[in-house]
Order: sequence, then C-alpha cells, then structure tokens
Amino acid sequence: MSVDPDDIKLYLNQKSKEWEAQELRAARVRLPEDIAEYVDSCLKTVSKLPDELPQKQVIQKYLNVALRHYQEDDEKGVRRWIMKAEDNYKNALFDLEILKREQGARKGGQSPKRRQWAEEIADHLVRTRPNSNFEQVWKTLPEGESPEQIEAEQYDLAFYRDGEKLIAIDGFTTVEKGSLAQSSFKKRYFSPAKRKAGH
Repeated sequence: MSVDPDDIKLYLNQKSKEWEAQELRAARVRLPEDIAEYVDSCLKTVSKLPDELPQKQVIQKYLNVALRHYQEDDEKGVRRWIMKAEDNYKNALFDLEILKREQGARKGGQSPKRRQWAEEIADHLVRTRPNSNFEQVWKTLPEGESPEQIEAEQYDLAFYRDGEKLIAIDGFTTVEKGSLAQSSFKKRYFSPAKRKAGH
C-alpha cells in the first residue's frame, strides 16, 4: 500500500499548525512566582482525585515534567507542561462529576441536589468565624480579585462574593464551580452548618 506524498505533506502541515497553536497558548500561561511550590500544591490537589480517573496519573506526570523544566531553567517548557496539566485537570473535573452521578445511580438514587462545594464553604466559614452571625460573615468575604482559599475533600476550592452572590471556583484552574444567591446560601447551607456546629 503506497502513501500519497501530498497526504503526508498535508498531515505534517496540519500537525505543525497544531503545534504552533499550542505554543501560542502556552506562551499566555501565567506562571506563579514560586513554581516549585505551585507544582507541589497542584500535586497535592491532584492526589485527592479518585484513582478511577485516567487523567490523574497523566496530570501528575505532566506536573513533574514541568518541574524538571523549571529546574533546567526552561520557562517555555514549564509553560507548555503546566498548560497540558491544567487542560487534563479540567477534563478530570468533568469526568469526576459524571463518576459521582454514576455512583449515585448505582446506589439507587439520583445525584444529590445539595452542592458539596457550598457545604464545604459553609463549614469553613462557621469554623473560622465561630462568633459571627451570617451578616457579619458575609461582609468578611473577599470580592473578586483575591478569593479565599480552602482545602476541600477532592480539590482545592476558592470563593468570593459578587454583590449578593457567592461564587465558587476551582483553586487550581480558577474555573467556576457554581454560584448561589446570598439568601439561598444562608438558608440552605450556612444556617444548617451553624446548627451542626452548635453555634
């Protein structure tokens, strides 16, 4: 079976353009001041993912490659492999939601309507601000630029307030996980967390 040289040329041109596009994306990756600390934090976050997710080992591998490029003073390589790790992490979070729904279905029910991220934020706020009522707590929440970080069960979580809405984002990718109106968060999550803690 012979291969058309034009097909080979077309394939190589396509791959070259894909590579150039990836390099342009990588060049826009914002690097933290302490890359070694960032990679270590990311590895800890990824270690919390279930082993059933195929991306877990891939992300760990990419982060370690990024760290090696950092040690070799290769900033371009660091950007490229961090970008690859972040892309895979976003896919892993999507698959994680599917996995949770499947596990819920196997247990004979639908996925829970309560939002885990909201419960974890409520527990965190009650734990760190035990003597404050909701209105006082709400005023302490950061706005936009500097979200408050917490270590959640399966990922790092960050949150901030935007007017009368609570916004939750992934602490690794900064992708938004969800939002809740102030009144809904108070009624459905903060108040129950307060009662559970005995405050």
